[in-house]
Amino acid sequence: QAVIHYANGGKEGARSNDDQVLGTYLHGLFDHGEARQQLLEWAGYRGRNFIDLDEKREQGIDMIADALEKHFDFVRLEAALGTSY
Repeated sequence: QAVIHYANGGKEGARSNDDQVLGTYLHGLFDHGEARQQLLEWAGYRGRNFIDLDEKREQGIDMIADALEKHFDFVRLEAALGTSY
């Protein structure tokens, strides 16, 4: 079964007959709030709404930056590269 049906009649992706496996090459699918929410609900993830992906992305970037700031030795990296900022 196709996952996505385009207005021009084209189809994309595949879904198993038992509806347990889904696959697609459609780039940017998770960038669209409604599509993302429907896929998460299909997968059984309910209770939270991830319509604002930009906010979630920024939170993730902030978490990575905080971890790097806390645990990464930038002075050692600069010494290895022979640079200083």
